[in-house]
Amino acid sequence: MGEDVDAFIEDFDLAALINNWSEIEKITLLPLYLKDSASIFFKLIKTKTPNINWEQTKQQIKEKFTNIGNDKLLRIQLNQRKLMDNENLNEFIINMMELCYKINPNMVEEEICEKIMVGLPDEIYNKIEILDNTKVVGKGRYW
Repeated sequence: MGEDVDAFIEDFDLAALINNWSEIEKITLLPLYLKDSASIFFKLIKTKTPNINWEQTKQQIKEKFTNIGNDKLLRIQLNQRKLMDNENLNEFIINMMELCYKINPNMVEEEICEKIMVGLPDEIYNKIEILDNTKVVGKGRYW
């Protein structure tokens, strides 16, 4: 299924929306996008629950294929994440925001800014520390 179950389901839902698939079509077409154990698992739940709806299907897939320690792993990644040499500042900020929202979709901007600031090299941190760091986006760009 891949490493990010939520991203897979989000992409599949987007394809379904674009193609105007009904709930039944989503369940019918899903096996075309599944591989290996995910495909087998879907066949099992479909056999066990023939009238399963799309929301139930998504929930079962998430429960089965989301790592138990995923939240803890994401928190570790967020706390250890630093701006990499081959990454520009905007990419870093977007990646940090993605991690924050995966951990907590309702995380406040001030907390996101704190996480971003911690991951910056000292020379960048010192330049922007004196600015208002309570919002990620301002005047059409980051920082």
